[in-house]
Amino acid sequence: MVNFIVCDNNKHIVTNVVNVINSTMMNNNLQYKIFPHLDYNEEFHKQVSAKKSNTIYILDIEVNGNSGIDIAREIRKIDDHSIIIFLSKYNNLIETILTDNIMPLTFISKQSNYQEKLNQAIRKSLSIFNNRDHFKIIEKSVSYQIPLKDILYITHDSVERKSIIMTEYNDFKVNKSLTEIFAMLPNT
Repeated sequence: MVNFIVCDNNKHIVTNVVNVINSTMMNNNLQYKIFPHLDYNEEFHKQVSAKKSNTIYILDIEVNGNSGIDIAREIRKIDDHSIIIFLSKYNNLIETILTDNIMPLTFISKQSNYQEKLNQAIRKSLSIFNNRDHFKIIEKSVSYQIPLKDILYITHDSVERKSIIMTEYNDFKVNKSLTEIFAMLPNT
């Protein structure tokens, strides 16, 4: 599961970003969710503090007087594995973003062909996630990539005859035996 958390105070930009995400993800068989926001409000902060794997943040630098750079600092305090992409018109802040300790993937200017650059950044993000230690499984034509660090335990439900991969944020039910699952886990 890939989680996209998007924040921009321009509804048109948010709609365009959601469309770019959908068109990019159509070329993958990965399950994903999009959480669009128009402000760095309480609902946005709930999304940030919720335990999610494979999260890609697409943030504007200035949203209704709030700083996206400060938001990125908050994200990094609790999550150093997510990917942050800045999408903004404030080109003069590129150096601040890159020299701060927030580790963004990239900065994309809204002023020039941002949809194609965002598409490329999302594909790069998926490649980064793919190269991390994940348990990868395909269930009903949907590919799941669960970070190994997120797996709490794996059990079997004898009633449903499915194995269950337990994480803090989700339970993944798969039609495989425990033996098959353990054989699929990478040797780490």
